[in-house]
Amino acid sequence: MRKLLCLILTLCAVLTFAACTRGSAIEVSEVSETDSSEADSVIETSREESTVKNNITPLLWKVTNNDSGAVVWLFGSSLADEKAFPLPDAVMSAYESSENLIVLHNFAEENIDVEKVLKEFEYPDGSSIKKHIPEDIYQKANRIVYNAYGTSGSVALDGFKPIMWVTEIEKVYTLDSTFTDSIDSYFITQAQKDKKHYFALEDYNSLIKQFTNLSDALQVFLLKRIININAAEYIKQLSNLYDAWSVGAAGFIEQYFFDTNGYTQEEQRLLSEYNKIFYEDKIIRIDEALQEYLSIKTSVFACISIEHFVGEKGVVKLLTDAGYQVERVYT
Repeated sequence: MRKLLCLILTLCAVLTFAACTRGSAIEVSEVSETDSSEADSVIETSREESTVKNNITPLLWKVTNNDSGAVVWLFGSSLADEKAFPLPDAVMSAYESSENLIVLHNFAEENIDVEKVLKEFEYPDGSSIKKHIPEDIYQKANRIVYNAYGTSGSVALDGFKPIMWVTEIEKVYTLDSTFTDSIDSYFITQAQKDKKHYFALEDYNSLIKQFTNLSDALQVFLLKRIININAAEYIKQLSNLYDAWSVGAAGFIEQYFFDTNGYTQEEQRLLSEYNKIFYEDKIIRIDEALQEYLSIKTSVFACISIEHFVGEKGVVKLLTDAGYQVERVYT
């Protein structure tokens, strides 16, 4: 179930300040935001002040169109803390040599309509989540929310669909985590400083639509899985993914996100639904965007979540099959 955890954190980035604006649980979210900002400041300081070489070797590819002369660098992003910095020289050189930066999301510069977003995750008839999910799942989820936010937290979330509960529980689990940043957000900040052209392939509206299009059964499945692990197990999974990212373990990363061994037939059907929305369709969009850049004489540094690059259906394989020169750059 590890594959489902990290992407939900992307939704958390949109909803962190929105989920509890109707109840006193917002106080918890605000504390989390403050802690996150302080952690980001520590990370930024460590990036700028560190002169020690980092031993990490994350995945980096160079894609060349010999006809147009275009070059696209593929650098897989991950959740990160101060241990990720400074990034390897090969990565920074690829970024510095590129005219453009591409990321998947950049919510910081979007005007997010909080009320509209929240409405998307409510039951249209105003009913309680208790009417839509099994009693045992509700009781366990409610206990986690209550222990974190108190009665007001349970009340604030009562009319929301399971996916909102998943995001709130994940925020509870990551309160003590050091993984407060992502590599792509670092490069966005860097591009702003360098006055480099950058843009995101998806806006928050498209992401919200992806989550609201999840079937009821898949949302309940996600909630059931998140309540059946605790905060320590959750952070350990994030730590394992970071460790794999830091050494460029493509095989482990692929298995982490796409292995369905041990799941029932119905669970595999739900995972297929999830994969299509969040991986297969996204990979196609990423591939199409990068091929547009490869058709003209330009240079691009694409920093996108690593799971979109690896595997038999990943962007690296698609670009290779399309005839471009793709080479692994060892960092």
